[in-house]
Amino acid sequence: MNSIYDIRRHNAQLLVNFIGNKTLFSERIERSPTQVSRILGLNPTRNIGEKFARHIEHCFCLPKFWLDQTHQQLETVKANINTINQDRYEHLHHVLCELYQATITKHIDQTTYNMLVEVFEHHQKTV
Repeated sequence: MNSIYDIRRHNAQLLVNFIGNKTLFSERIERSPTQVSRILGLNPTRNIGEKFARHIEHCFCLPKFWLDQTHQQLETVKANINTINQDRYEHLHHVLCELYQATITKHIDQTTYNMLVEVFEHHQKTV
């Protein structure tokens, strides 16, 4: 049975393949290429801990604990990420349209206010 660290490493490698290469991955997760090599190199010397796993998920707009679940193929990962991003795009588009309308009318109704609070609270949880 693979350890949580093996699963996270495997999934992080899938994300490297998804984004193109380790350099782009390191830029996306705001870490140096050296740090990425320590976790994903030929002879990794560091594991992906809990906090770092959540950071990687956040940088790829993935749900919490996505990195902790086994994902086998790159095509599945691509479809999963694209579905998640599409859903988020549609939700964000809806929120922004409501906000734009509120700006034009200079009136924020309760629904728009609740959406903005939801977006803000979600952002606070992921930071």
